[in-house]
Amino acid sequence: MSIQCTFIGSGNLATRLALRMFEKGIAIKQVYSRNLDNAEALAKQIKAEGVSDPAKVNKQGIDLFIVALADKAYDEVLPYIDFGDKIVAHTAGSVPMKKLAESANTIGVFYPLQTFSKGRMVDFNEIPLCLEAESDEVLRFLEKVANIITDDVRVVSSEDRKQLHLAAVFCCNFVNHLYALCESIVNKADLNFDILRPLIKETASKIETLSPKEAQTGPAIRYDKNIINNHLDLLDEDENLKNVYELLTSSIFKLHNQ
Repeated sequence: MSIQCTFIGSGNLATRLALRMFEKGIAIKQVYSRNLDNAEALAKQIKAEGVSDPAKVNKQGIDLFIVALADKAYDEVLPYIDFGDKIVAHTAGSVPMKKLAESANTIGVFYPLQTFSKGRMVDFNEIPLCLEAESDEVLRFLEKVANIITDDVRVVSSEDRKQLHLAAVFCCNFVNHLYALCESIVNKADLNFDILRPLIKETASKIETLSPKEAQTGPAIRYDKNIINNHLDLLDEDENLKNVYELLTSSIFKLHNQ
């Protein structure tokens, strides 16, 4: 039996997920976005219809609505769409499943644990897809869809997903911000960020075989005051970077010397 789906949202996650579903033979009928250009840009790639009017979202023949909106947009968009009794699953890490019950009758969660950018391909086979559903029947359907697009399907409750999303913010968003800070530091020395890429790759690769705690190196573990104070002196003119350095140094030392 073929599966037919509609996307509510056209951002980074929606784009990569919709393209993957289309690649694996799942029919995407419509893409909704408040910005019609965005809706049509994604729709064109997956042979779907782009719409920006909630009243034009058609539930006929649809098996699954995927809600891939910013968290703050749920209340601004979903109450104006008639989902009927169709399955509606959101893709958010921090939104509880029951939030959908305010606008839909049959609900679930379809959360891919990955960072997405519209123009960058990812290997979906390795992405954990975290599911939750209001009933066993809905869960079985979501598992059927998930198994088409990834080899890693897991059932995760709303409470556990909140913790998972928090961890994801630390290991992805915060780490990437530190890369941006690193770039500003090396740029001051007229060096290119590329010089750090081998270090970044090795740091990430180490946790394939070691726990993050085992892989930790650097002056903070032993609280080497000479090196730490030297670094703080270099950061004396940038209060933000200095605060970040001191906070992370303290956190590393405490974790390794409890």
